[in-house]
Formats: sequence, structure tokens, C-alpha cells
Amino acid sequence: MKSRAEWVGFCAALAAGFSATASADVIAIQCTIDDYRSSFAPRPDSFMVLVDTQARTVTTYYGMIPLRITRRELLGAGPGSEGWQSNLEINRNTGKLKAGTDKVDGRKYLFTVLSGMCILPESLRGPKYKASTDS
Repeated sequence: MKSRAEWVGFCAALAAGFSATASADVIAIQCTIDDYRSSFAPRPDSFMVLVDTQARTVTTYYGMIPLRITRRELLGAGPGSEGWQSNLEINRNTGKLKAGTDKVDGRKYLFTVLSGMCILPESLRGPKYKASTDS
């Protein structure tokens, strides 16, 4: 798993257009966190997801995993680094987020589970997309 400083640096480089050719198909999605549980990490203020539509990968603070795009959802699941398993689900019609990661390390079970809402860019919105109108 990457350190938080490495992740922040990666996001800053991407936002600054570090490499126009490498990031041409990468879309950043900003999410808020409504519910968070973890056995090892403090709650982050927000959650950023980087979607690479060409390479079919999604990158979060928890690592890079394969991406599957359906009519209704952005789905990511698979092994990360150092024995971690990660998953991500974003509803393309509502922006609802569910994500997590876990690892069994000897007799310890480490996990993080979170849910929230994402602001989807137009290119990733589903056919029935409605922005949240919660006040």
C-alpha cells in the first residue's frame, strides 16, 4: 500500500498535468465519506478515485485494481500490493460509493470499509444520473 504522502504527490502531479500523454484517459473523481470503519487507519476527510478508462484500472489510496464499467456501475476488485485485497463500487446513476480493503496478516485481520457520495464527471455518468440534492 502506498503512503499517504506518495498518494498526495501522485494526485498533485496528475492535476498539474505532469504528463499529458500518460494522464489523457485518467479521470479524477472526488468523493465524500459518510460512513467509515477501519482496524488500522484514521478516517480521511475525502476520498479520491482515479479512473483510467483506456487501461481499465482504478486507483485509490488503497492501490490500483482492475476496473469494469457497466451501464450502472464502476466496479473494481482484486489484489493490491503486499497481500491486500481491494474493492470499489460507484453507482453511475446516483454517485453512491462503497469501497474497502482488507488483509490477513498472521492472526490479525486488517480492514477498512467506507461509503459515501461521488461527484461524477459527465463522461462517467449513467443514463439515469441525478446529482444529489441533499441540503
